[in-house]
Amino acid sequence: MTETLVYSLAPSLVTVACFSTYVLSDPANNLLTTEKVFACMAIFNILRLPMFFLPRLFMETARLFVSIRR
Repeated sequence: MTETLVYSLAPSLVTVACFSTYVLSDPANNLLTTEKVFACMAIFNILRLPMFFLPRLFMETARLFVSIRR
């Protein structure tokens, strides 16, 4: 149950963290506009699936190297 909660909240938390870091790094020059927000949200949604499978890629790569050594 905890894993499901983390998987469902992670994209939203990453988005908030990215926007917060962008704005807080230089509040005078880094202003969020609707164009920037919608473009970033589209990119985050495109990257959501590959990022979901990234840990599995690492596991399978490690398994590959173990198999090769045998």
